[in-house]
Amino acid sequence: MTALDSARWPGTSTTLASEVGRLLNSAEVAEMIRVPEATLRYWRHVGIGPRSFKMGPRRVLYRADDVDVWVAAQYADQR
Repeated sequence: MTALDSARWPGTSTTLASEVGRLLNSAEVAEMIRVPEATLRYWRHVGIGPRSFKMGPRRVLYRADDVDVWVAAQYADQR
């Protein structure tokens, strides 16, 4: 159990981990969707990749749920 698992939003019973979900870095997402990290960076630059956010000034992270939704949308667009 990590600190994130036991931390709670003020005034609720919702844990931070359940709200945030699993966070992935660029290397993990690139490996997951089988593209080079450079492609993932380019997609982020032009706004066509999975939803991402910055943690601090440099670290780019992705919610696993957002990546899953993006992959499903890519699949649906091909049908």
